[in-house]
Amino acid sequence: MAGGDRVSSAKPRATVAEEADGALKITIPVRRRWYDWPGMVLGVFLACAFLVGAAVVLVGLAIGRVGLRGPEGSLEAEPLLLLFGFAAFGLWLAYITLWCLFGREVMLIDAKALILRWQAPLHPVEKRYVLAEVRNLRASRGVWAGYFRYASGLFLPDLFELRRGYIAFEYRGKTRSFAAALDEAEAEQIVARIIERFPSLGEERRR
Repeated sequence: MAGGDRVSSAKPRATVAEEADGALKITIPVRRRWYDWPGMVLGVFLACAFLVGAAVVLVGLAIGRVGLRGPEGSLEAEPLLLLFGFAAFGLWLAYITLWCLFGREVMLIDAKALILRWQAPLHPVEKRYVLAEVRNLRASRGVWAGYFRYASGLFLPDLFELRRGYIAFEYRGKTRSFAAALDEAEAEQIVARIIERFPSLGEERRR
């Protein structure tokens, strides 16, 4: 398959392309509906408000209008808590909003590895799996997969494997999933195309 090809579906989300090195690349943009836009506008507003709050505290500390010492010389933690709290929450909201606007899920498969990427400005995330240890690739409803089309952007390093999606597979005794922006029908078509190219991924792990 040369170049990119839309998966046949009523409203296909994914683009499947064969890279020059023979890898198969599936790109899935974040799904946005009309009722998502008010939340994204609010996210931009709140992110700016918190980041401005952090800047105000930082400037106050720099010019001496806000001090770290109380009347009796004791250390005051409130200014630092406000600074880091405003900055952290503002950056988190900014990341979520950027994910909803520009985020993409990418699955890249070659002869050695299956790579999952959550691409968004500020903090792209990548997970790599040894292809020989990936089994039982399948379309799956997942757990609250519809909700996780938003939440994929919330868990920055995803320490607890909280992302879910409509394409699942087994890896080293655990179930991984991906593609929260798809639906079940399109996930089945993509899985069929992947297994046609990499038949071992559809095999059950032998016990």
